[in-house]
Amino acid sequence: MLRALVVLLAVSWIPGNAGAQELRPNMLVSTNWLALHGWSRSLVVLDVAASHDEYAAGHIPGARFVPMGDLVATVDGTPNEVPRVDQLQRLFERLGIGNRARVIVYARDPLHVARLYFTLDYLGHGDRVALLDGGFSKWKAERRPISTKVADAGPAIFETRVRPKAIVRLAAMMTGRTSSGTETRGFR
Repeated sequence: MLRALVVLLAVSWIPGNAGAQELRPNMLVSTNWLALHGWSRSLVVLDVAASHDEYAAGHIPGARFVPMGDLVATVDGTPNEVPRVDQLQRLFERLGIGNRARVIVYARDPLHVARLYFTLDYLGHGDRVALLDGGFSKWKAERRPISTKVADAGPAIFETRVRPKAIVRLAAMMTGRTSSGTETRGFR
């Protein structure tokens, strides 16, 4: 299912695809950009990791920990499904992501970054999310500051604007058609 998620992310940017988004030039930020702007109060940096130990071993200063397990759920015996919207809303509010926050995401595993981006996009916040180009490994390779301090996050109001068309069920991918009859090119 996670592999399907990555494929869906890629397909959502194909021109002419139903519900597709335009590629955004601000979807990636460089490590230089983050080093210069990371102090901004309107910027939230998220580190998604499989365990708190990964985060605690070192992260970008000010980055807030997102447990990968909070971004996936088992629904009707199927793993890696999207959790309920109210659960995700509480998670992002607890992380201090307000409705106007600009969010930069990174991880040690590219699939984790894809899942976090997809989740925020599904909830209607994708236009304010950017991926850190090169991720944490590039940040470290450039010998930029690393912190072990847990970042404080005050609560925020995170309103969801769910985009149901962002999710395509596995059965639809296998048949090549969504429930609305839209073709899912490239899945057969």
